[in-house]
Amino acid sequence: MDSGQFHHIDELKEGLKLVRLKDYHFWTYHSTLGNIYREDILLIKNGQAMNTVIAPYDTNGTLLNSSYCDTDDSEKWFKNLTVIRPLNPGTGNLTNLVKVQFQNNVLFDNVTILFDSQTDNDHLTHDSCFCIEHSTNVSFKNIVIHGTYSELGENGYGYGFQLNNVWNSKFENIEAFGSWGVFGSYNINNAYLKNCTLNRFDIHFYGKDIVCDSCTFEKDPNSSDSTTHRYNRFDGLYGILLYKNCTFNDFCPVRIDYTYKLFTGFDCIIQGGTINIGPNVKCLVSCIRISDEDVSPRPESTCISWPNIILNGVTMNKSSQVSGLCPFALFEVPNANNYTYTGNVDYITLIQLVSVTLGNNIYIKEFHTDINASFRINRVLDNCFTVITGNQTPTAGAYVKRIY
Repeated sequence: MDSGQFHHIDELKEGLKLVRLKDYHFWTYHSTLGNIYREDILLIKNGQAMNTVIAPYDTNGTLLNSSYCDTDDSEKWFKNLTVIRPLNPGTGNLTNLVKVQFQNNVLFDNVTILFDSQTDNDHLTHDSCFCIEHSTNVSFKNIVIHGTYSELGENGYGYGFQLNNVWNSKFENIEAFGSWGVFGSYNINNAYLKNCTLNRFDIHFYGKDIVCDSCTFEKDPNSSDSTTHRYNRFDGLYGILLYKNCTFNDFCPVRIDYTYKLFTGFDCIIQGGTINIGPNVKCLVSCIRISDEDVSPRPESTCISWPNIILNGVTMNKSSQVSGLCPFALFEVPNANNYTYTGNVDYITLIQLVSVTLGNNIYIKEFHTDINASFRINRVLDNCFTVITGNQTPTAGAYVKRIY
């Protein structure tokens, strides 16, 4: 299965096929949703897979189920549409505006989705404007989403883009905001975003290789709440997460949440761009709680892993709302003191900062908690700032290596 060779299977050896893979040995457990199962989608041409799976299936713990369908290379498109959604649909029920399943080569271009008012959406939730499932080569261009049926608070989710089991998705020139995050995605393999302005990009579990190019991340400008939903969330991510020339406005580039119990290893690379530190967010990676009870039961992820960090040519500024000396943590665990984790933090071996520019009164600290990983981290700090060790007092323009 993992080799990508299917010439020996009569149903797959000729033509273009989509093969859906599902592992019925649960990948992880969610405290509310119960067992969570991973999936992959393969595009197969004349017996040869055009892509690879996110994580191997040839393991003792995998219970594989697969199905296939015919597909083709013709473009399926939705273009030049404006949708105005009422505050109250009348029935009290919600439907997906667009739902696509088991398709290859799909394009959405020049689509605008608005509400007839910018006020409250009558407390309707669980929305998805675009629902894409079990598909490959899906592109979104020139999309505007101003509002979703969602609200802040527990279980108030609603998404502009809800993707599940999609390979090779592209998003270009997207402006999308909602009370909840506009992306709610699962099983995402190879996504590329360019020139997008978003209030969140999330992969809730099981994803690989994400590139964001010249994107801006900031809170919903129409939201009255100033403190929540200021992050991109990646649970169970593999491969790379690359930000190129992106801007973060009082916004956390990486949040890893305990609810899916998937703290996997990946490489977080930020090339160029600007981190504008505000009063709400002062960290690069936020790991919401780590404890012995937050470890996935699958052998592939039996310990907590954190990503490697590579920053190159990044500028950090702080807003006028932040006064005095401003610490910025590479890793932060907000609830560290309330839980116990006795294992090691795995995967992370590198913190590399090259030509990072710190604005007035900013200094960098590695960890906002004690972790059992610092002994093996290779630190590469080139053309940056003063390095402080021991018990010295942090100063502006400093890098604090000690853990505290």
